[in-house]
Formats: sequence, structure tokens, C-alpha cells
Amino acid sequence: MSVRISWASWKTYADPSVLPDQILGLVSTMSSDTVKAPRELSETLVQRLHKLAAANGGEVPIHGRVFAQWMHHAFPRECPYLHEMGTVSPQTPDEWMKETGHDHKASNVEMQALVDACAASEQVYSDIDNELPWSDHEELLSHDVAATKMAEAQASESLIDCRLHSSCAPALD
Repeated sequence: MSVRISWASWKTYADPSVLPDQILGLVSTMSSDTVKAPRELSETLVQRLHKLAAANGGEVPIHGRVFAQWMHHAFPRECPYLHEMGTVSPQTPDEWMKETGHDHKASNVEMQALVDACAASEQVYSDIDNELPWSDHEELLSHDVAATKMAEAQASESLIDCRLHSSCAPALD
């Protein structure tokens, strides 16, 4: 599954942050294997994007965890949910089965029983967005060019210094 959007649409957003209305306009026109466009985004999703922008000077940082989480809510089957750093311990299915002793597969009877139980439930969801996991904790991916260049220069100087001093040379037997 993939989200279908032209590169021309996204390349206009070269900055690391974008106005929320620009994102809303673009995302409402994006389609995927499971989401048809155009569409109207839920009020909860719109409010969350504006809240993110308000917390960041009126623009949405597009290289952050919260925006990725927002995209997961907009495209739940195409965009992964990004957990807060250090809050999960990813496992392969084999690791999970070994740890829990359970099989990862459900029989058709088990799956139908679950569907029937959910259908019989009297709980009604008026706004499914409120039921999905959400955290406002931001983790930004940033690239400080000046700091990177300084670190590279220091590493290079250290390597040169090391080569000049015999104490760093490997022992020759």
C-alpha cells in the first residue's frame, strides 16, 4: 500500500515547517489504496494539526514525531505510528511467540467470534479519532549543519594528531 501524491505537490514545501492549511489542502487531495480522495478530514484531525502549529509558532514541523503521528491518523494503514522514543521494545513475531508462548495466527473461528462480539457491542463511536492513540510529546529530527561540521573537523584533527604520535600507532611485534 502506498500514498499516491505527485512529487511536484510536496517539493513546494522545502522548508522544515509548513502552514497547517497548506498541509490540510494537500492531504485532503491525497489518495492511497485504502483512502479515497478528495475527502474531508475529521474535525479532531484538523484541530490536532492546528494545535501542533500553535505550539510551534504557527507552522507544523514536518520532520517531527507528532506530525508523523498525525499522518498515521490520516493514513493509518500506510503511515506507521511513531511511538515516543524509549517507550516500546520492538519484537519480531518469532520473538513475541517465544516470549509469550502464543501463536500469532488466529483461526477463522476465532476471528469470526471477535467480529461477532464487536458487532454485538452496544458501544457507539461518534468520533473514532478520539479513540486512536495520541501523544503531544514532540521529538524533532534536526540536522545542525554547523555542529556537524565542527564535530567532523574535531574528529579529523584527532585522527591527524593520532597519526603523528607514536603512542597511537599499533604495536608491531
